[in-house]
This record gives sequence, structure tokens and C-alpha cells, in this order.
Amino acid sequence: MAVATQAVPSHLTVLVVDDDALFINALRRSLLRLAPEWQVITANGVQQAEAMMLSTHHIDMLITDRRMLDGAGEDLLVWTAQHSSLTMRVLITGEQSEQVLLATSQSAHMLLAKPFSDRQLKELFDRFAQLQSMQLPLAVRELIGSHFQMPVLPAVYQQYVRLAEQESTTNVQLADVISQDLVMSSRLLQIANSAYLGFSRTTTSLSEAISRLGRQAVQSIVLSLSMFEHYAQRIDAKLHYQLQHDAMQLGMFCRTLSKHTGDKSTQQETAFMVGLLCQLGNLVWLTDINDEAHQQLQQAMTMQQLKPYQLSAYLLILWGFPIEVIRAIAGYAPFSDSLSGADKYTVILFVAHVFKQKQSLEELCKQAPQLVSVLAQHQLEQAIVLTENEQH
Repeated sequence: MAVATQAVPSHLTVLVVDDDALFINALRRSLLRLAPEWQVITANGVQQAEAMMLSTHHIDMLITDRRMLDGAGEDLLVWTAQHSSLTMRVLITGEQSEQVLLATSQSAHMLLAKPFSDRQLKELFDRFAQLQSMQLPLAVRELIGSHFQMPVLPAVYQQYVRLAEQESTTNVQLADVISQDLVMSSRLLQIANSAYLGFSRTTTSLSEAISRLGRQAVQSIVLSLSMFEHYAQRIDAKLHYQLQHDAMQLGMFCRTLSKHTGDKSTQQETAFMVGLLCQLGNLVWLTDINDEAHQQLQQAMTMQQLKPYQLSAYLLILWGFPIEVIRAIAGYAPFSDSLSGADKYTVILFVAHVFKQKQSLEELCKQAPQLVSVLAQHQLEQAIVLTENEQH
């Protein structure tokens, strides 16, 4: 499917808003050093920022502090969503309680927690470039920007991500974070003890489970479980269970295929993340929200022939997941007759999806040697034939 191309402006502008002159000047210098191709302009409060955005300025990204004398940062972001829906909205805050996360979910694309590093600032611009590369039609981008409510990421997930980014963090420390949620802990141990991972003994240790699965894979599991919990009351119970079961099963199928192609553990981790997270857009898409904006978004995506998997990719970009995962999901088209030029993880996802419709994970392991050769050559039709022959 050809997706309409949106021209990327040659001149990109970021507006930084804060009433602390020292902080805003220091942040401006950092941004000019980290993203020299961007124009950096500043405002000393909410009122000045709104005036600047109503003038001739086109703002590609807005970075604002949460607490200012003349207003709240999240109110400015809500206003921006209404008046400049294509602007990427970033909120700076020193608070990350559940209340703050809930209050900002409707206004901020991303939160930047104080204190932040140069690497975290650079990631904002990397994510902007990734969103542009998706080339979503203008109508869909405007609806997402103005009306789409970002799912609230729970404190456990936020805390896990912050710790996992630090090289000095141990698996024991990460396990302590996850242990705050008993349901999540038990589910993680269940996955880590799956026979298909190849370990000869079971474990009751969360830190060992993290070691087995990999830190990024565990991050994906925590995100997936949190998202499904978030939407549990907004979707039919049977459909909710089926989507969650399918997501976990598809992740295991992808990891098994990756393992049998001789991939390293980090590559198997990526394959697992691709399979597990590709369903997030479906979860949002199928949510029964009697909301006009939600219905408009569904209609716009249907008219543009866009798939929920592209909504998954959109969310994962904003949440900072690896580009390999995003690229594989964004390029995925179930039941396509061709994936010419697709990358390896997209092909693995396609074959895993087809196989999952017909066979069990046990059968996948039996047929892995045959599937490995066709995966290596991206021979999708032959992989499908293999699954169909085995079924008969």
C-alpha cells in the first residue's frame, strides 16, 4: 500500500517555555549543540508562548515546564493540541506520580523527567525524525495530534525504564521494581519458565527471569501487561483476553524463529518484542470508546487504508523503543502476498503470524529447520506452503 508522502520542512523550530531564565538559557544552549539543524526559540511563560504560536511561527516541537507563574504546562499543551495539532508536545516535570501521569496523558506526547541528560534531549529529536519517516497522511496526523489520548504508562513501568537506562543498575534492583506488582511478577515468571526458552529448570527468582528474557524484553512485557490492564474495562472481555493471549503467543513464535535462525540472544529479544508489541495498536483500535474523536480517528485511518500496526509503531516511537522494533511493525501487513524489500524482523513477524493461525508452538519448533532456509531468503510463499502442508 502506498502511503501519502508528507514533505518534511527544511527549517525545523522548537519552542522552549519556562519562567526560569537561567534554566531556559542553559537548555537553549544544550539544544543548539545537540540539534544544530533546529531553530530554538524561547518564551518566558504560557501567555507569551501562545502569542508566539498564533503569530507567523510554525512550531514543530514544544518543550515546556509544568509549573510556571502564569499557568500550567499541561494547559499550554492542551491549547497547543487544539491550535497546532502537528506540533510534538513535551512536558518537563520533576514529578512522576500516577496523578501527574494521568493529568498529562491527554496533553503530552512525552514526559521529560528532571534531571535529564543530553542523551534524553537528543532522543526527542530522533523520535521526531522517526515519526516524520512514517509518512502518515496529514488527516491522520492532525487527528492523532489534536484528539488522541496517549495511554497512561504506570509508575512501575516508568521506574523500570529509568533504572534500566543506567549501566550500574543490577537485575536485582529491576526485580525489586517489578515485585511491586504481584500479577506482573507472576506473569513474568511464567514466561521465563516457558519450555520453549530451553532452560532445564524452573526459577522463582525475578532477577533470574530478567536475565533469561533480557532487560528490553522484560520492559516490553511490563508495557504490554500495563496497556492491557489499562484497557481492560474499555473492551469486550473475550476480545481483551484473545488479544492479550495472541500478543504473548506471537512474541514467543517470533523469538523461537529467531533462535532457530542462529540469532544471538539480543536479536532473539528484538524478535520477541516485535511480536509482543505489534498488537498494541489493535488494542487501542478495538477499544469501545463512545467518543467522537476516537471514532473520527478510526474513520480517517480506514479511509487512508492505514493499519493498527502503524498506530503501534507511532506509540512505540514516542515511548522510545528500538528502531528495529518500530521498523518491523510499521512495515508489517498481515496476509500480504509480498514483502519485497522487508527487513528480517518483518519477515519473521509475517511467518510467525501465518504459522500461529494454523499450528502450535510445538509444531513450529519441529518445522524450524525448514523455515530457517526460507526465512533467510525471504521466501514468504514457501513458508506459508510449509505450514499448510503440515496441517494436512
